[in-house]
Amino acid sequence: MPQSQFDAMSAWLAGVDLSQGDERSYELATLPRPKGEATKVIITEYDLPRKDAEPHDVIVDRDGAVWYSDFSNQFVGVLDRRPARPPTFRSRC
Repeated sequence: MPQSQFDAMSAWLAGVDLSQGDERSYELATLPRPKGEATKVIITEYDLPRKDAEPHDVIVDRDGAVWYSDFSNQFVGVLDRRPARPPTFRSRC
């Protein structure tokens, strides 16, 4: 986040924080339920290279590769359509 946005983001986060009480300054609203074509999905599951992997925070890059962080281990993984075996990278945290 650019430094110029820190104050605005801090003010927004402070406004939605309920740690000082249970009252919201805004109304909660629900979105309409999807219908018809919007309810049709395709779920594809992939085997990951480690049996104990717990993928989290999944994101797709502009080339179509799927990146994930491993919640149980300090790894970052990528699923790419091209290689036969998805690589993983140990994070330095």
